[in-house]
Amino acid sequence: MKQKLIPTAVLVTGILIIAGTILWKSYSGLIVSVNQQADSKLKQQKTGTPIFPGLRAGFDKTGEILRITGKETRQGQSIIQTSRTSREVFEWILKQNPRKLHFEIVYLNDADMALLEQLSELEEITLKNTNAGDQTVSHLLKIKSLKRLSIHNATITDKSVFLISQMTGLDSLSLKENRFLPWKSYQILKDLLPDTKIEKFI
Repeated sequence: MKQKLIPTAVLVTGILIIAGTILWKSYSGLIVSVNQQADSKLKQQKTGTPIFPGLRAGFDKTGEILRITGKETRQGQSIIQTSRTSREVFEWILKQNPRKLHFEIVYLNDADMALLEQLSELEEITLKNTNAGDQTVSHLLKIKSLKRLSIHNATITDKSVFLISQMTGLDSLSLKENRFLPWKSYQILKDLLPDTKIEKFI
């Protein structure tokens, strides 16, 4: 009887050892994964560079310009699908409190853009290849610290020209490839913003 129990005991012991080894490896792998995630989050906090799907976000090499740019949009794709900003992006921008802000190849939500009104030290904003429209400009009008404004290849109309004419604190203005008559708008803004350096519209 004892002879029969010995092989059984050995077999059970072997199974327990194998099971224990498998569980330990799984547990160790889980710990490594958790630690890697923690390290990634810590690195992200230290660098201040978040991870937003479809976007690159961070300061340029000079540390002066905060850039939000699309990184996955290809020819034939829509920026609405691939490079859309979110409220989380704008909440992060507020925490950075930049003086210079640059958006390029991104789809902007006007409700989120309203958050930029809280940036009391923002002096420069560039919107290039975006869907920025008249509502966007109405938000920018409320940023009294704004000194330089560039809107290229967007959807602003004559209504925005009227709104921009009220930005008397602007030092420079550049508007290209938008939805208004360039020659007429240029002259209107030259007359209404005599102290602003206005780049000729193309």
